[in-house]
Amino acid sequence: MNKIEIAKGVVNFAVGVGTRRIVYGMIKNNVVAENPTDTVAVATGSFVIAALVADVSKKYTDAKVDELVAWWKENVAKH
Repeated sequence: MNKIEIAKGVVNFAVGVGTRRIVYGMIKNNVVAENPTDTVAVATGSFVIAALVADVSKKYTDAKVDELVAWWKENVAKH
């Protein structure tokens, strides 16, 4: 594993944890579960939505890290 892959892993972990907490908090604070079945459904749904958003954010942050590395190599590493 190279330094760029490690950086991507760290960034993706932080973004993923934050995303999951935000999505779960939004759903928890805005959805009223009226019975145990609703409680399970809301918890399960919030987990799936958070996972989907985290997957999309991983692709985004990976692309941004790659852009930053390319910029660094072009503008800083050459000098």
